[in-house]
Amino acid sequence: MANRDAATVVAVVVLGVLVAGASATAAPSDVVLHVTTYTQVPARQFSDARRAVVTLYASIGVQIVWAGGVAASAPADGALHLDVILLNAAMAKRQQPNVAAFGQASHETKRAYIFCERVLDHAHLTGTDPGRMLGLVLAHEIGHMLLPRHSHTAIGLMKAEWIGTITAIPEFLPEQAETIRTLTSKRP
Repeated sequence: MANRDAATVVAVVVLGVLVAGASATAAPSDVVLHVTTYTQVPARQFSDARRAVVTLYASIGVQIVWAGGVAASAPADGALHLDVILLNAAMAKRQQPNVAAFGQASHETKRAYIFCERVLDHAHLTGTDPGRMLGLVLAHEIGHMLLPRHSHTAIGLMKAEWIGTITAIPEFLPEQAETIRTLTSKRP
């Protein structure tokens, strides 16, 4: 019972941080990530992952804003609103039976699913910092929502497969960064 209560506190704190991190009005170049979670991710690891995503996207001139709720009910504020859903192991298995996949996303639906247990298990097995691994997967799947279909590359952040220890989160290729900047700057 104590573990469940502690997990509930962590989930409430994480959601509170998400909502507190959202700005009242988003600028047109903002990408607002509406996060729904069905699993427990340690608060420190999720915070590290969020920071990594914000830093990576800021390096290409895009501001990331974190929020709760869902994109469909977001105000028309000129920002690009995307849904990110953190799934538990059973949900991940139903969504994507390929156990090598860490997430999936769609440019058309503007929705990403993150298979958290797979991500954190890979981090543990390879000695990768869990926050860095989760940040990499989040940034990669957000990239799929922003870039056209078939956006995998041989190198860089949008590489199709991740094996071994992740020592750093790679950057977008220059043409990908330009595509994302163009998309976010053309928002009404």
